[in-house]
Amino acid sequence: MPNGDPGLPNLDELPGDEPPPYIEGPTGGPAMPAGGGGAWSKEGATDYQHTMATMTGILGMAAGFAIIGGWFIGGVALGLVAIVTGLEADRMSDIARDPPKPYEQPVIFQRRVSNPPGRQDPIASRLGLASQYGVTAMVTMQGLLDALERGEGARRDGNIDWAVAHAGIARVATRTMDTNLAYQAWALSSAAAALKSTAHDVVIPAGDIGPLQKALADPKIVQQWRQAGLDAGLLDTEIDRAVARLRAIKPLTQGGRLSELVDRTARTIYATAYKRVQSAR
Repeated sequence: MPNGDPGLPNLDELPGDEPPPYIEGPTGGPAMPAGGGGAWSKEGATDYQHTMATMTGILGMAAGFAIIGGWFIGGVALGLVAIVTGLEADRMSDIARDPPKPYEQPVIFQRRVSNPPGRQDPIASRLGLASQYGVTAMVTMQGLLDALERGEGARRDGNIDWAVAHAGIARVATRTMDTNLAYQAWALSSAAAALKSTAHDVVIPAGDIGPLQKALADPKIVQQWRQAGLDAGLLDTEIDRAVARLRAIKPLTQGGRLSELVDRTARTIYATAYKRVQSAR
């Protein structure tokens, strides 16, 4: 499960036609510790950041094409996942910098309840799962960031007790975050499988940002994305930042069929997360 034992499928056995479980109740942050956890590196944050930024671009473009083309529930679901993955990319950028912060306080994981829309739709429901696991990962990432920043502050002050305490939190949070991201990638691969061969599996052309720009210029569509984000557990300030990121997206340099673009990028994220989880055992 997302906050406990990962139970992840092997890399060559990722069941795209079977999604991971839906999350009920507050989510995010580690489960009760069991085992050592993994070691964090700034290189790991950078790897995730770049792939999440790629996924944000794909999903953002797809959301524009879907909602302007008349697939409303799909456009809302795709836009929501794009908002979440954009925020994850930003959070990874913060983790890669991890400046020292005051450290004499424990890290608290502010769990959230996430109920994205579209649970009755065969495709939107799987995109909603990806949003859930993304919000879960964001909670864990924030705790990891707090632990890294406070640990660095303690290390610079020579306070070994707080440095050790925060290092322990960082190790547990790292493994949990890798697991959260693996589940999110699994959900995205599952959504791609459900999308394949349907009328909604459109070709996203390289260089065409028009539909996304048109969607972002419509206050009613932006409000739908905002409400979906709030239902999924995001804050207004986070949604504002994510929508600004969508407005700044550059056109795709390489187009392709939506299901193939999403599945390929999801499997890249899954491979990174899976290997990190396995190496931490």
